[in-house]
Amino acid sequence: MTRVARDPLFVCLALGAVVFAVDHWLGRSPQQHVEVTSADVDRVGAQWRAQMGRPPNNEELSALIDQHIREEVLYREALRLDLDQNDTIVRRRLAQKLQFVSEDLGAGDPPTKEALRAYYEAHRENYVWHARVTFVHVYWSADRHTDPLSLARDTIPQLTAGGDGTWRTLGDPFLLHRTYAERTYEEIAQLFGRNFAEALPDLELDTWQGPIESAYGAHAVRLEARQPQRDRPFQDALADVRRDLQAKRRREANESYYAELRQRYRVEIAPSALGNKASE
Repeated sequence: MTRVARDPLFVCLALGAVVFAVDHWLGRSPQQHVEVTSADVDRVGAQWRAQMGRPPNNEELSALIDQHIREEVLYREALRLDLDQNDTIVRRRLAQKLQFVSEDLGAGDPPTKEALRAYYEAHRENYVWHARVTFVHVYWSADRHTDPLSLARDTIPQLTAGGDGTWRTLGDPFLLHRTYAERTYEEIAQLFGRNFAEALPDLELDTWQGPIESAYGAHAVRLEARQPQRDRPFQDALADVRRDLQAKRRREANESYYAELRQRYRVEIAPSALGNKASE
């Protein structure tokens, strides 16, 4: 046994084992304390209630607490391993969360009626009933006909002379509707194209006119009603005014908070970081 203890190979192995054990012991993280508070239990229970429409039973609550502990352990271990570093998604989420916090803190108390009225008066152009039109149309497809504009033009006299139901039997089947009631010009532009919508304000009421070209083909149109743009009364627009003013306050709070933070940092961009882009 003495001879073995003096063997150089044995000594090296023994020292290696000691070094490995010490290194392993030093490398271990101290055990951390995870406390599950009543606020944590209330929070996970409230989340369950919001999703399921009822409070969790004892078994479900126990599983929710286990999930909370699992998430907390994994979160702390991820931080210990620096997994939050150099991760674009984590960076953006943290920046977004801080922005939300700054907006909420800076938004302050709900706006008074006087502040809402002042905002409404300063931005009346945002609170209007947009102009609307009601019309019917007959359609000729650009895919089916070589000259749908001529077909529409030639059919207008027949439409004018015909009865109320004549227009329903003419033209091609249309993908959307033949009648449109109280649509804004922007809504019509989204359906038919900008050129079609811009032609409608110049039409006379209760007469067939055209042809008007759209993204689909050609149309004969009869304008049945026109409603001009008009202001929305303050009381009718109040909900939108409150939403817009609070959004403005949040934006301003966020910009002010960032401007203050920015003063704490000295930023340098190394010329080599830009490469050739600096001269573009």
